Amino acid sequence: MGRFETYAESNFIINLCETEPSDSLSEEYTEWVKIFNIIAKKSDLCIDSKDKLINKSKENPRLKRLIKCLSEGGSKLLLNKEHFTKLNSDKRSFLKTSKSSPIYCLSKPSTNANNGVFVADSMNYQDKFKKIIREAYSTSVNIKKQSQFSWKNLLDNQPPLNSIIIADPYLIKESDFDKNLFQILDILLPNKNLDETFHVTLITGSKAGLSLKQLENKHEKIKEFIGSRISDFKLGIYIVDQGRGDGKMMHDRMLITNYFYLSTGKGFDLFNSDDEIKDDTILQWSAICTSHNLNTMNNELAKLDSYVAKCHNKFPSMPQIVGDKENRLLNITE
Repeated sequence: MGRFETYAESNFIINLCETEPSDSLSEEYTEWVKIFNIIAKKSDLCIDSKDKLINKSKENPRLKRLIKCLSEGGSKLLLNKEHFTKLNSDKRSFLKTSKSSPIYCLSKPSTNANNGVFVADSMNYQDKFKKIIREAYSTSVNIKKQSQFSWKNLLDNQPPLNSIIIADPYLIKESDFDKNLFQILDILLPNKNLDETFHVTLITGSKAGLSLKQLENKHEKIKEFIGSRISDFKLGIYIVDQGRGDGKMMHDRMLITNYFYLSTGKGFDLFNSDDEIKDDTILQWSAICTSHNLNTMNNELAKLDSYVAKCHNKFPSMPQIVGDKENRLLNITE
């Protein structure tokens, strides 16, 4: 099972163990246990002080149990007090992590957390964590029930993000592609620049049959749309092989961000030029902090990474890259 990259101040952990809900049958308690398990059992856990935890554990059984978990094969512990000190003075420190989906648990609110990564503190941790621990859910899209689905209802109130990947072989093929893509981006893009460059990568397929000129025109149109919201971003389009066999683009469509992903078998081009649903499908939404979703997301990213790694512009008959070659979720850089 994959581990979360978690940075937790010792005072946050102490507060977590001191605020355990008393009603073990309540939803609040169930959510609290999920948070506790992320820190105690499922993380590569960086903390600022182990001594504080040990001293406080003498009077708190739950904290004592957490320390026992750490010593018996639970989360892997790393001490790095300097990293937490820098968080208050250097905005970039939040991004100096080995993975693109870090979890920060601080004792006090931070004013430096405008970077698209998950940051909770002792005052708001329950509300914050709800966005990444809620169970996966599915939505049925029915052409006969037009009013029951909207991208806003599905994607509103999401976890923070600074990267988006949409893998769909035919999403940008049609002339009305913006009816879906722009609705999705409009919901997920920040309203202003982050303290980090925002990454958007579209992975489409060779069977869409788009010429270089068509791709460049669509890239420019998408770039203009994103630029109406933020100025600090990277946008790339990859055209990958849709043949059969190993290393060919998968059939299922994926939308992946730092802390959640969305999958469907049909595609994301659900609305036509008249804003009417044109296909039946099921959309599955999953946060990374439930069940084995982190492993699933990492596996899908590995597939996508293998697809784009083969892309280049050596064959004029099938252009394979338009725009920026950068997305932190895929570990690709210019």
